[in-house]
Amino acid sequence: MITFEGQKSANRWYPFYLGTGSPPVPVTGILPTQATVQYATAGATAFNAFTLATTTWRELGNGFYSVLIGTSEFAAEGGYALQVIGSGADTVPAYVEVRDRLLSAIDDDLISIGANVLTVLGQTGTSGVKLAPTAIGTAQFQAGAIASLAIAGAAYTHIADQVLAAVATSQQGAGSVGEALVTVRQRVAGYLVMNTTANTIKIYEADNATLRLTLTKAQATGSATITITPS
Repeated sequence: MITFEGQKSANRWYPFYLGTGSPPVPVTGILPTQATVQYATAGATAFNAFTLATTTWRELGNGFYSVLIGTSEFAAEGGYALQVIGSGADTVPAYVEVRDRLLSAIDDDLISIGANVLTVLGQTGTSGVKLAPTAIGTAQFQAGAIASLAIAGAAYTHIADQVLAAVATSQQGAGSVGEALVTVRQRVAGYLVMNTTANTIKIYEADNATLRLTLTKAQATGSATITITPS
């Protein structure tokens, strides 16, 4: 028995040799009207007739013919019985294993996938994928994409360490923690301006403009006097 591979709901040409006797002698010149093609799903109790036409029947010569069948006949995956009966020729049975996709197409897909994997590994190495800077933006990383519970405790610790280690003087944007820390420091320690020419030390509020008090040093022979002038 001949075995074919078929694709679900797709036409394919299936070749047959039609002959008679043993060894078989080729029977030529069989027209579509002189041949019968039948098919059935595995487990069926009767064959279905397939209507031949000049567009679905081809003679190749020397007893070889082809039948174009499958779009409506092989509508589901599974095994199908298929037979061709030609005028003056012996019946030729065949088995068709119908799949969603042909093995040749799946093989091509696997080759393509393998090539793509090798390309990715060639770009990233085998130790893991490395994203380029700014590779993930708002278009790829929407708000709420990662749930808080999905972040490990070690990650929280690392983030906190980085925040606390940040240089306050470089993080003083309006409303920032850095700005608040600098303000607290100035209110506690005062903002000092020393003038060695005038021998003064001026202490300002956190706004760097409101003068709180002035310390004035007066130097005399054998003594020094410091005058405190509140503002």
